[in-house]
This record gives sequence, structure tokens and C-alpha cells, in this order.
Amino acid sequence: MQNENQRLDAEYFLKLGAQHMESSRFQAAELAFIQALEQYEQIADSEGMLMSLHNLGIAYLCLGEFDDAIMSYERALPLLERIGKTPAFSAQLLRNLGFAYYSKRDFQTALGALHSALHLFLQLGDQRGEAEVTFLTGISCHHLNFPDEAIVFFQKAIQIAQSLGDQDLEADFRETVDALSQ
Repeated sequence: MQNENQRLDAEYFLKLGAQHMESSRFQAAELAFIQALEQYEQIADSEGMLMSLHNLGIAYLCLGEFDDAIMSYERALPLLERIGKTPAFSAQLLRNLGFAYYSKRDFQTALGALHSALHLFLQLGDQRGEAEVTFLTGISCHHLNFPDEAIVFFQKAIQIAQSLGDQDLEADFRETVDALSQ
């Protein structure tokens, strides 16, 4: 009975955190996801812990707390491997981890997570995910002073955006490339 009550509490906090995220109350979401995580840890619910850590990482990204986001995603990785979540979930988590490292300007480490995410997005046929990760890979290469590789990734990302018919995404990519070129 105790475990069931804790599970219900954890689910409540997870849903509450999601509601806070939807209304851009990221600090409130952070607190709710921490409470959910604590409840799931007490009952050793690995899937609940994984979901809490993933959502907590997103909240930290939104708050600009990149070290905390990285810590959440790094804690989630072993759970992800043990549980065997869907490739789509894994791709999102790895993309977010790569973005967190990118945001900290740790471009080399970002490339590792982005490469893993890209592999999964390609497997899934998720072209938008592929385009986003390809573009972030290009930016990371640019900052690591690999201009030839960066250009290849930029061109590929723009090509994917065009094939999707996503003019906004294509414009965002082109605008960023222009800014980096100056």
C-alpha cells in the first residue's frame, strides 16, 4: 500500500511538472520533477526515475542550468540502457544531452551525444530530428575549427529542411550559418 501511495504521488508530481512546463513555469516544474524523482527512487521504479530525470533535464535546459541538465541526462543513461526505452525516446534524450554540452561550449563531448542521437534519428526516419542534430553537429564542428566538416553538416541540414518543406527551419539554419560566417 505504501508503494502504491508513493507511486501515485510520483505520478502526480510528474504530471504537475509537465503542466508547469506547458505554462513556462520552469522553476516550479523543476521542483515538481525533483519530487517525482524522489518518490520513484524510494520505490525503485526505474522507468519513473528515467522519465523524471529526462523531464528534469528539459526544465534545467529551459532555465539555462546546463550542468544540472547534463547531470540529469547522465544519470538517465544507465536507466535508459537497462529499461530499453524506444529509440525515439533515446534519440530525444541524447539530442538534449548533446545540446546541453553544446550550450556549455563543450563541443567535443556534444559531438559524441549528437552522433548517437543522429544514428537513432536516421534509424527512425525522423527527418526533423535528423536536421536539428545535423545542424548542431555542424555548429560544434565550426567551433572546433573544422570548417570543411561544418559546411557539409550545414548543407545537409538545410537540404533536409528543404525536403521537409519547412521554410522556417531552413531560414533559421541559413541565418545561423550567415552569423557564424561573419
